[in-house]
Amino acid sequence: MKRETGSRQKRAVTAIALCLIFSLASLGAIEVHVDQSVSQGSILTVAIEPNRDLLSIFESSSGLRSVEVELIAPNGNTHSRTEAFMIDDAPGMWFALLGVSSTAATGPYTVRVRFLSDRFGVEERKSVDVYPGVYSEMRIALGRSLTSLLTEPDQQRLDEARELQRILFTVRSSAVYHTDVFVMPVEARRISAQFGDRRTYEYADGRESTSVHWGVDFAAATGTEAAAAGAGRVVLSRDRILSGRTVIIEHLPGVYTLYYHLDSLAVSENQMVNAGDLIGEVGMTGLATGPHLHWELRVAGQAVAPLRFLEEPLLDTAEYMGTMSP
Repeated sequence: MKRETGSRQKRAVTAIALCLIFSLASLGAIEVHVDQSVSQGSILTVAIEPNRDLLSIFESSSGLRSVEVELIAPNGNTHSRTEAFMIDDAPGMWFALLGVSSTAATGPYTVRVRFLSDRFGVEERKSVDVYPGVYSEMRIALGRSLTSLLTEPDQQRLDEARELQRILFTVRSSAVYHTDVFVMPVEARRISAQFGDRRTYEYADGRESTSVHWGVDFAAATGTEAAAAGAGRVVLSRDRILSGRTVIIEHLPGVYTLYYHLDSLAVSENQMVNAGDLIGEVGMTGLATGPHLHWELRVAGQAVAPLRFLEEPLLDTAEYMGTMSP
């Protein structure tokens, strides 16, 4: 009898909580701030301010498990997904960074924010328009050895690709290391390939294939020092087939910078680094036709244009503090 009574009480509490949740949702329990439009290849910043009553309901029930944020494409599929996080500079607010691919379909998207416990959840949605970016085209002739790297079956190459995807789609809400501007990862100023370039590879056997360039290439002599663009945790430092000697650094939840084709590595995995710390030397390992540093920025799994963040912070909390409710 006591067990049945306890079960009924739990169900009653959950039912009351659910009623309150849906009531709060209709009254705007979550304030979500996003830009009305964003270009392909950009970061969409989502600032979230939950109602205090909403948080109290979660706390009195099973607790807040996560704050999930998704960017939903016009066809209804999820384009990017992440988890919101809090920082000391903006108490009472959550933030999420979503990547918009340079190949994303243009048109109306939906940002969906969900506060979730083990028993219930509440969500809010906002509309955002994705407009086209401008990208160049280039053709790259490959010799026999580089043609083989791309075309011959190789299980290790497939395993490395899967591991890369696993890393880049990993979101740890506690990984808050760097919100400021990036520093130049290499002193070289000549850009040999831009972000978003539409590439055609000309193989040695006459065949062709197409791809998209996900980063920026800085032409530099072999041995030029390469530095961490921002503070963070080294999540990968090893030799790979296509990207050669590679370093990947985690800066924020779901936010990573990648450094390809290094001649040598100067950091180890799980090492913490600061902006400007030496991570290796420029080279032409892997799929490279000359010495250069390939620098890439991934957000919620999507590659975005990194150069703007040499002048703008990854996350400018001051921009949103004035929008907070009293």
